[in-house]
Amino acid sequence: MPKISVIIPVHNSEHYLPQCLDSLIAQTFGDYEILLMENFSSDNTYEVAEGYALKDSRIKLFKLDKKGICNARNEGLKRACGDYIVFMDNDDLASSDHLMALYECVGEGSGCEMGIAPFAGYWDGGKIKPKIYGFGPGVYNGDDKRILFGERVVWSRIYSRRIIEDNNVRFDESVEAVEDWPFFVEMLLLSGSVSVTDKSCYYYRQGRAGQASGASSFKSVKKNLLAFELVDKLLRRHGVYDIYESYYNNELAKEIMGKTFGATPFKRLSAGEVVEIIEPIKGRLLELRLDDSISPSWLRSWYSRFQFFLSRGRYGYFFKVMRLYRNVVYGVFGRFFQFFYKSS
Repeated sequence: MPKISVIIPVHNSEHYLPQCLDSLIAQTFGDYEILLMENFSSDNTYEVAEGYALKDSRIKLFKLDKKGICNARNEGLKRACGDYIVFMDNDDLASSDHLMALYECVGEGSGCEMGIAPFAGYWDGGKIKPKIYGFGPGVYNGDDKRILFGERVVWSRIYSRRIIEDNNVRFDESVEAVEDWPFFVEMLLLSGSVSVTDKSCYYYRQGRAGQASGASSFKSVKKNLLAFELVDKLLRRHGVYDIYESYYNNELAKEIMGKTFGATPFKRLSAGEVVEIIEPIKGRLLELRLDDSISPSWLRSWYSRFQFFLSRGRYGYFFKVMRLYRNVVYGVFGRFFQFFYKSS
């Protein structure tokens, strides 16, 4: 039985899948299997995946009869044989020591049941932008695990399959956005100790046409908030909501300020859509308090202004102020920021 099962949902990635699989084949850690969960591709992705499966016995290809990334991952979990689970997206890459670094987090003598490795944004052409973490390498357990709460992705992590199966942890197929987060949070709560390493790197592809990303729209914000509801229920079911409340509040405030009132959504959200998003959770947003030791000053400042208008039922004015702010900042200085970003 392999030590690690790498589960990869595969969909319309004929140009990127070879890079993904080549990076795994080149791993310094060899005791693993790769489960390719083919998910209704309309290009030659299946044929590409089949070619790799025929050449390497560690690669297993499954053609699914139901769409969705959550279903693909769940089907992968059913078929996995490894002691540990690693997820990967079909257009991403991994450094050659990625699986080794993850396995060292949870291997014999580590005392840990979950591991986290660094990741970086990756663009065609070779541009790389490392993720900046608010925590360092080490072992986190008990209440210390709270600082990891905002990590919303499942890749670049390693999970105990025993814990997954003993607790029937699965991806909720009703969630269509931020679907990684509820799974990650449940595994964070169930794992006794979590090891964070600064070795290796997972490269998360950016700028791909049609890629799911942080782009905001009315539907995507609504979908994101469904994931927040699930995480809320998870925390309460595990009896740790009070312990994680400040961290949950920080994430919810970032979601509201960034996706609903932030810079880019104004191209996509109308004032009426903002009302439809805010009204169902108005009471929750009014009660929300941000912890000075957790939430950055800019978030606390803008959120307090938002609550002022919200308490008076006038957050439509706040919407207009933020839109004006966006127009000034991104209109007057936008070209400079764009030039600086591209050249950095």
